[in-house]
Amino acid sequence: MADEAYTLVVEPNSILLQASSEAGLFYAKEALLQLSRFGKGNVRACKIQDQPRYGWRGFMLDESRHFFGQEKVKQYLDIMASLRLNVFHWHLTDEPGWRIEIKRYPKLTTEGAVGNWHDPKAPATFYTQEEIKEIVAYAADRHIMVVPEFDMPGHATAVCRSYPEISGGGEGKWQHFTFHPCKEETFEFISNVLDEIVALFPSPYIHIGGDEVHYGNQSWFTDPEIQQFIKDKNLGNETGLEQYFIRRAADIVASKGKTMIGWDEMIDAGVSPDKAVIMWWRHDRKHQLVKALENGYRVIM
Repeated sequence: MADEAYTLVVEPNSILLQASSEAGLFYAKEALLQLSRFGKGNVRACKIQDQPRYGWRGFMLDESRHFFGQEKVKQYLDIMASLRLNVFHWHLTDEPGWRIEIKRYPKLTTEGAVGNWHDPKAPATFYTQEEIKEIVAYAADRHIMVVPEFDMPGHATAVCRSYPEISGGGEGKWQHFTFHPCKEETFEFISNVLDEIVALFPSPYIHIGGDEVHYGNQSWFTDPEIQQFIKDKNLGNETGLEQYFIRRAADIVASKGKTMIGWDEMIDAGVSPDKAVIMWWRHDRKHQLVKALENGYRVIM
């Protein structure tokens, strides 16, 4: 992240803003606006020198489970700007619904966008690509980078119920939870979807999740094709297959000129630290943080 330091000096007859970058100048203006709001239009004499401690200051919004809509997202972005937050982690895909228009795969929105956390039959809700572009531009004007999340190989229920030919099975409430981990059609699908996502988000990062695959991989243990694939590729077991999938995903993301971000389950997948950033989310497992750092990964906490 760029240097974002700024100085704001308010004197009886003058206001001075100094900054080391456009972002710093923007934050100085935000500080002045806050002072004005707190003073009900009046700003007392003061001097503020400020610089963020952390380069990555993020906020995540999960719209697969609860769809908020364009105006509410803009409101969140305004709040983020006032708090000097600079990364909007936009969780757009998961079990309950798929929330982004992909023109090559229309069933993702006609079928995958149906439902939410509370009502699996709720009408389809999603963002068109034009709406995505508008929100990304709105964020950029506030020096906020938007990082989209496209979950795989687990948390893919909305995708796999739309296109069951690439579903990895699953049982009961976890049916269609994973992508099929062996079919080349799965990786072709992921690559095609990422082509459209990459075109919409200038961020250098794409979040792929990579967590909690064991919730819905029951079919991996019994499917003859999957079991034969594990043997043919010498992957050892279903965990080895999961890690194989993550490596394939990392290669696809890298081929698009992006860096993959994933949750801390993927530390053992053998992805090069040059291709991945780890988000340490299981804070009760400090050994995962230590392992990530020892293996040379950049880590977001």
